[in-house]
Amino acid sequence: YSRSIHTRLATGLADLALTEIQPDHPDVLVQKWLDDELVLVCAPGHALGAVDILPVAELSKQAYVLRERESSMRITLDRTLADIGIHDIPIAMEVGSTDTIVEILERGRHVSFLPRFAVQAAIHDGQLHHVRVEGLRIMRTLWIARTRSNIDNPVAEAFIGMIRAQAPST
Repeated sequence: YSRSIHTRLATGLADLALTEIQPDHPDVLVQKWLDDELVLVCAPGHALGAVDILPVAELSKQAYVLRERESSMRITLDRTLADIGIHDIPIAMEVGSTDTIVEILERGRHVSFLPRFAVQAAIHDGQLHHVRVEGLRIMRTLWIARTRSNIDNPVAEAFIGMIRAQAPST
């Protein structure tokens, strides 16, 4: 998906994008937005709902709902797990939307790795439970990318100001 977004920016079909992969094109200006962590979450009623720290070895015993394999978030997750020797986790479903994953998790049978910034409110409100994984942090940088021709656009500037103001402190 990131490559498609980068192409849309480079060809002028999009003016601004938030992306995990930093575009490399002379007509695209890139600014860091925030550092984010993919966190393991489940419903409070899930078996892990009372667990604060999970040993890495237990990761392969959970049923996951994850983003689709082509998403940059999933690629980051798969690479990080492979780096620690986990090559196959039980995936119950692959879904194209973080919001849909949260809805599925609320039913209480699955877990997922999701962006902290996207689930922070649900964790705070008790809709989701964050389970720390012993010795594992999955960090990524998110970028604001825009066409250089859009550099002085007041609407884009206002949007960027708004998302920077609402970004959680990491």
